[in-house]
Amino acid sequence: MVVPSFGLRHGCPAKGWSACHEAYDRGNLSVPGTYLELTACIHAHKCAVFGLTGNLSGSKAHSSTDVQAWQVLAEGAAMPVRCIDSEHHEPYVVLRHTDETPTFDEDFYGYHLNKIELIIQLRIAGYSLEVVGKGFLCHVPHLESTSKVDSRCSQKCRASIKNLLRLAKTEWKTVYTGVTPATPMCK
Repeated sequence: MVVPSFGLRHGCPAKGWSACHEAYDRGNLSVPGTYLELTACIHAHKCAVFGLTGNLSGSKAHSSTDVQAWQVLAEGAAMPVRCIDSEHHEPYVVLRHTDETPTFDEDFYGYHLNKIELIIQLRIAGYSLEVVGKGFLCHVPHLESTSKVDSRCSQKCRASIKNLLRLAKTEWKTVYTGVTPATPMCK
């Protein structure tokens, strides 16, 4: 199940990260807890699809979720993700855990393609991605974690990580031989 992800559009980070915490403590910054609260937040231009502000990969990271169609989906209903428009698609997902469920590859950690590799592996393994009706996550502005700071690496480092992903995809295609992706890449 894909869970649509939104972020608060609050100007507090520009004023310093402590401003976010102070705004929250004063009640000037709130996190939507229901679909109706999220809708009001979107209409007030205080919430947006996560990544569309301040995240360079945001438009690719959540675009295949089709938030416009999700907004009219009934609570608890599921809507298939018809196709993935970018290999950078990295939605938040909920999976049933079994012995066969693909897991995060521990070679990818921190901010180095970990969600992207899981989604690619799920697709290659034949999992279908479906968006859950009225379910959502909301990202709150926060300080950069040490993992984010530590993830900044050289061009050579990034090339190495991309090569690692290429090798992993080759391996998964041999593990899941004969499996047709239920959620294909868009044309």
